[in-house]
Amino acid sequence: MAVRKMTFSIPEAVAKEFLRTVTGRNRSKYVANALAARLKAEKNALARACDIANASEDVGAMEQEFDAISADIAEPWTDAAASEVWWVRLDPTLGSEISKTRPCLILSTNVVNERRRTVVVVPLSTSPTPSPPLLIPVQCAGRAAMAVTDQIRAIAKDRLQERLGEISPGDMQAVEAGVLRILELG
Repeated sequence: MAVRKMTFSIPEAVAKEFLRTVTGRNRSKYVANALAARLKAEKNALARACDIANASEDVGAMEQEFDAISADIAEPWTDAAASEVWWVRLDPTLGSEISKTRPCLILSTNVVNERRRTVVVVPLSTSPTPSPPLLIPVQCAGRAAMAVTDQIRAIAKDRLQERLGEISPGDMQAVEAGVLRILELG
């Protein structure tokens, strides 16, 4: 198993209790197990939230609206994963929304992607000039593009046409940071 050394801060009272309770040789394993358990709990909570949403009559009604919109353009798709880039039919659109069929980055987490009939995407553009946090440079399939983070949207999976590739973890982190900034979440 690969190992990564990490440094982080915890409240003084927690640190004292941790040092007093857990022996030195077991501390790394203790922290790793606690983090793994917390990450698993977060993933399970998200899966439960998806299951609850899937059972909701209101959500079902919204999905039927999506189905009505996409029925004319539906094509088979396979499961989309976070950080993948797909050709996506964005029309019909309104106002200043990015339109036409274009590459889009799948932003939603795989737990949600597997359980919902929609995915959250960020459209890509060939705009020549980066302008973070709105236009984030990314590379996909050997081509430069800009992730247009203020155009984030949920789309029905029926709009997915063809997988183009995947962006690097570093590019994905930059796009996520841009989205967090424009939504003032972090």
